[in-house]
This record gives sequence, structure tokens and C-alpha cells, in this order.
Amino acid sequence: MAKEKDDKKSDRNGAKEKKGDKEKEKTIKSKDKDTSKEKDKDKEQDKDRGRKEDRKSDRSDVKKEAKASEKTASRSKARSEASEKPDKSKQAEKSAKAKSSKESSKTNSKEKEKEKTKEKEKKEDEKERSKDSKPEKRKATSEANGSSKPPPSKKAKKEASRSRSDSPPPAPKLEQEKKASPARQPSAPPAEKAREDSRSSSSSSSRSSSVRRRRKEREAARGAGGFSMTASGPAAEAVTTYMPNSLLPVPDKVQGLLQNSQNLAFEVARMKQAVEAASHPRELPEERETVLKMATRLHECLLDPVNRPQLMARTNLESIHLNEEGMVVLKASSKKGLQKAMGQLKRIAYHCQWGCNPTKVAALLAEQGKPVQTVVVRLAATSNKLHSHEERLSAKVNKLRIGSQAGACRLVLEGVPGVSRKHCTITFEPDKGTCYVQDLSTNGTFLNGKRLPRPPYKNPQEARVRLFHGDELFFRLRTDDAEELGYVVNILELS
Repeated sequence: MAKEKDDKKSDRNGAKEKKGDKEKEKTIKSKDKDTSKEKDKDKEQDKDRGRKEDRKSDRSDVKKEAKASEKTASRSKARSEASEKPDKSKQAEKSAKAKSSKESSKTNSKEKEKEKTKEKEKKEDEKERSKDSKPEKRKATSEANGSSKPPPSKKAKKEASRSRSDSPPPAPKLEQEKKASPARQPSAPPAEKAREDSRSSSSSSSRSSSVRRRRKEREAARGAGGFSMTASGPAAEAVTTYMPNSLLPVPDKVQGLLQNSQNLAFEVARMKQAVEAASHPRELPEERETVLKMATRLHECLLDPVNRPQLMARTNLESIHLNEEGMVVLKASSKKGLQKAMGQLKRIAYHCQWGCNPTKVAALLAEQGKPVQTVVVRLAATSNKLHSHEERLSAKVNKLRIGSQAGACRLVLEGVPGVSRKHCTITFEPDKGTCYVQDLSTNGTFLNGKRLPRPPYKNPQEARVRLFHGDELFFRLRTDDAEELGYVVNILELS
């Protein structure tokens, strides 16, 4: 027994020692792990430091390279500028040469133009000489000179005037007397005297020609001021007129107006006609007439004996009839009147697409009647699936909306296939006393068998169609599989 106890104790002690060894191993392993982790951290920190240092060195290298590139760029710029300077000087020389060549060409062209003008002046002087020179003066000059020489030109006259202006001032009396004395100064030869006489005669002839020109220009200006060209020259007789009840002479312009009063009246009348034609252009007969192609039912209702006078009064047409081809011919007093009549007929034709009869056309032709305060709209159902409805519409409550949504519609149609939440709306306008229907659905609303215009609308006026007493409003037309669903509309006015 004692041995067994000792064995058990030894086993226990061995187990305890094993446990202690295991715990020591665990602690040693944990310490080793911690040390390895610390080593790894130190390595990572060293790596980070190395990376940072590498980055710093890279940045410094980049900065050095940038500075070096800037220096090289500045040096290359300086070299290029130094090389461009002689190029600029060359370009300046070239531009100066081009400018000088242009200036020389301009001066040459100016000289050529001056030469041309001089030649023209010479030709004109020769023509004037041939016109103004008289045979007597020619004879005198030929006798004096021994040969017939042409009178001096304008150029010679200008030179003579310049020489006169440039000549020195007159000498005193003593010097003039000395010069005039025959003892000291010899007499001029007869040839020189003849030349001087010819020059004086030519200058006098040129002056007389310039005076004649001025007279002609003045007479032409007087004629233009009087709205007519009067005869000029020696044939025209100078007639002086005086103001009424006075001895003062009438000015030349007023005199021309008085002499040509008939021409003035004619011109004023012509101006009036031009102004009237511009303000009131003439209208061609084709612009007051037009031909329309209409449906037979529509023109029958329009040309009905009851509706015809109402149509003529509303549209202000002169005549309306059918031609041989069955087209409607309209004739108005003016183009604007024809356009107004076309607008009225277009409105009637639009609403008559959904049923046409004489009473409907008469209602559309009628002018705006008295305002109606309230209207009773009765909708009689055409199928057992619908129930009839009656609604009073006035200025306060002027809309009756039909659909499957309870909160938004006054007439709710539940469980009816093809009816939208907001299907259509009947609107009452008390000022006109009329009702209109508008389609809001996706499947469509039909008035007298034709579908109403669907959104989007080209014109807002085409969104609504006028509703008349006895019209049929359907949500679905009759087919082989299903019956029609809708109402017959009855409209009663309450005055």
C-alpha cells in the first residue's frame, strides 16, 4: 500500500514537472515570438528610414538636374539671341530695301501720272486755242512775227505769272527816268514789240474764254434751280420780272419757278401718285379670290338657304358659289377680308370633323350670344356596364372630369376596361355659353365615331372640340367581341 502511494506521488510529481516544463517552453516560445516581432519592427523601421533617405537623395538629385537644365536653357537662349541679332539686322536691311523699292515705284507712278495730266492739259489748251482764237488776231500776230505762231499755253501763263511775282520791286523815279531816257538805253527792236503784243492778246483771249465759261455755268445753275433748262447764249433774251405791288426784281430761282409753274404742278401730282401707290398698293383681282376644296356635306350645310345669309354677314364675302368641278369659290372686297373669311371657315371646318349638320353650322356661324350662368349636362349610358349621370356646371364649378380615379374625377367609372384614371374632361365656358370636350387618355375618346385629338397638341386651340346637344361620347367603339361603351350627351341651358 505504501508503495502504491509513493508511486502515485511520484506520478503526480512527474506530471507537475511535465506541466512546468511545458509552461516554461510556452513562455520561452512567447518570448522568442516577441523578440522576433521586435526585430521585424526594427527591420521595417530601418527600411522606412532607408526609403526616406533615398527619397530625399532623389529629390535633391532632381533639383540639381532642374537647375542644370535651367542653366543650359539660359545659355542656349543667350546663344540663340546672339545668333538672331545679325539675322534681325539682315531682315531690317531687306525691309528697308523693299520699302525703298516700293517708294521708288510709287514715285515713278506719280511721275507718269503727272506726265499724263500735263499731256491732257496741253491737248485741252490746244482745243481752247483753236476755238477761241479769232482770224483777225491771227493775222496781226502773223504780220508782227513774220510767221503764224500758236498762242501760249496754260503752262506759259503760269510761268509768266510766277516771273511777275518773283520780279524785284519797282525802282525809284530817278532810276526809271534814267532807264527811260533814249540817250542811255537803246530802243527795243520791232520783233520784240510784236511778241509782247501777241502775248498780251493771247492772255486777253484766255480771260475772255474763262469769263464765258463762268457765264454758261451760272445760266445752267439758274435753269436747274427753276426745274428746267433755259436757253443760254446770245439767242436767249434776258427777261426781268418784278415782285407784285413793288419795283424790286425777283431773284433768279424764284423767277425760274414762276416761269415753269406748269412743270411744277405736274411733278407735284406725280409725287402724290407715287406716295399713294406706296402707302396703298393695288391689289390684283386674283388676290381677292380663292378656290377651296370642301367635303360635300360641309359645303351643303354652309350653302343651305338658312345659313347662307348668315355666312355672308359673318365673313363679309362678296360672293360664294360652286364651280363646275364642285369646288367652293370665295370672293372678297380686299385681301384682308379674304384672309378673315378663310379663318372663320377653317374654324367651322375643324369642329365639323366630328359630325356636320345645318344646326351645328348655324351655331358655329352665330356670333357670341348672351352669357349663360348654369348648364345641365346629362350623360345617358349606352351600356348596362355604365350608369347615367347628371351634372350642373357654372362659373364656380365649370369642369366635369370622367375617369377611374375617385379623388380626381367627378364621374368615377370603376371596373370598366379601357378607361384611364383621368380619361376626358367636359369644360363649360359661361361667357360663350358653350361646352368643350378634351381627351386625356391613352386608349382614346371618340366623339360621334371619330377619335378626339390626342396629346401632344400642335396648337392649344386644337386640344378641345366643341360639344353639342345630341353628340355621342364613347370610350370604346363596338367590335365583334365587345359592345360599345359611352354616353349620349344632352345639354340644357338654365337662364
